[in-house]
Amino acid sequence: MKKKLYNILLLKKKLKRNNSINQISELNKEKIKSDEAVKVLNELLQSSKFCDGELLTADEVITKSKYQSEIHKRIEVSNNRSIFLKKEIRQGIVKLNQINKQKKVISEKIKNIDKENLKKKDEKLELTSINRPN
Repeated sequence: MKKKLYNILLLKKKLKRNNSINQISELNKEKIKSDEAVKVLNELLQSSKFCDGELLTADEVITKSKYQSEIHKRIEVSNNRSIFLKKEIRQGIVKLNQINKQKKVISEKIKNIDKENLKKKDEKLELTSINRPN
């Protein structure tokens, strides 16, 4: 009975581990996308800078400034998102390590149960062989 219970627990930990790996993978993909977005936004910001000697009307200056301000806001949001995703990935890795440790403990318990069962069978065989009349 114990072995069945531990086998079920082991299966449950394997499922949790796979789920955790999938979550970390998805978070990593999102982080890569966020980093790419920051790169593109920085390129847009560089291309929209005011050039020296460029003559602009007041409306053009205001429009360009608002555009740059909006890009700065989006860069900040993307950077914050990247920081958040890094923290989530770290937490996911910690959770994965805990699951792996639990899985290892359960596997050890299953091995111990198997050893005990084998030992009991050997003892029974010895007793039956001793008690048999020749």
